[in-house]
Amino acid sequence: MRAFGRASLGAAPAVEDLCGHCGRGKLAIGPDGDVRPCVLSRFINVGNVRTAPLSAIWGGSAMARAKATLDAVHGDGAQVCTPPTFLPFCKPCQPCTPMLSHCDPETADIPSAG
Repeated sequence: MRAFGRASLGAAPAVEDLCGHCGRGKLAIGPDGDVRPCVLSRFINVGNVRTAPLSAIWGGSAMARAKATLDAVHGDGAQVCTPPTFLPFCKPCQPCTPMLSHCDPETADIPSAG
């Protein structure tokens, strides 16, 4: 669990609590058109698709600033959460879920409930 939304228990969101994958090949677009580097980075607004094309937002100065901020905290590139390298937010529950053998949601082969 990361400190965002109800899980934050009232704490302000912080870039340090993100995984570092934000804005790397994907963006999140809210129902109001606001564009964020990811769904958990709602506190980082990089534009709005109602006022600018997505391509302009992706290549724009707000996105460049957001990536620079993320890189300053998480390094040049997102960290990998595969044992034995755990991200800071994984510490309370290491190792990753036994059924996965890793924590990368992009490559997770989750068995179906059936």
